[in-house]
Amino acid sequence: MNAEAIAEPHIACTERRMAAQPVALCIQDTSSADFNGQDIEDLGPLQYEAQRGMFLHPTYVVTPNRELLGTIDSWRWTREFRDENGDRPEDTLESDCWIEGYEWVAETALGLPDTRCVYVAGREADIVSLMCRAAELDQPADWLIRSNHNRTLPDGGKLWASVTAEKPIGEIRFILAARRGVKSRPDSLSDSVQTLPSSDHQFLQHLCLP
Repeated sequence: MNAEAIAEPHIACTERRMAAQPVALCIQDTSSADFNGQDIEDLGPLQYEAQRGMFLHPTYVVTPNRELLGTIDSWRWTREFRDENGDRPEDTLESDCWIEGYEWVAETALGLPDTRCVYVAGREADIVSLMCRAAELDQPADWLIRSNHNRTLPDGGKLWASVTAEKPIGEIRFILAARRGVKSRPDSLSDSVQTLPSSDHQFLQHLCLP
């Protein structure tokens, strides 16, 4: 029995829970599973060549009220080791996990006509190939991606300047956790809404064309 067969009944239960919700947030990110020092076959390097493990890219589904509904996908892969020239042979791009993740959410959304599925991802997902793929599929699921590139808008303006010019719609305050070399401290996060141009397809075409 493989991992897909084990996950299948859990995914089915998650989709049934999603069907009862008006909105389902499908949140993705990548984690590393460190099995260094353990006798496990087919492991690869992680952030450092001496580390041994694999990468996991799950899709967690939650409601806007933060109720966990389950998972619907989990991409897994191991990296190849660098050769004597320091190059890493790769058959596929690691960024493909973001595209495959949207495809899975989109397929799930087609079976849930009464639920609005929203693909949520971090800055690594800010890639044109993902946006083009969403456009090809006619966007059965919405996508919300943290900006990583200050893209040019169809009117010639820049994305970040356009967003920061909007009036914030809310603010949350929190304690930023401590990390190596940095103490914990109070911080805040304000939200603005950036609406796409009158035609979403116009914006996507602008991004996807060479």
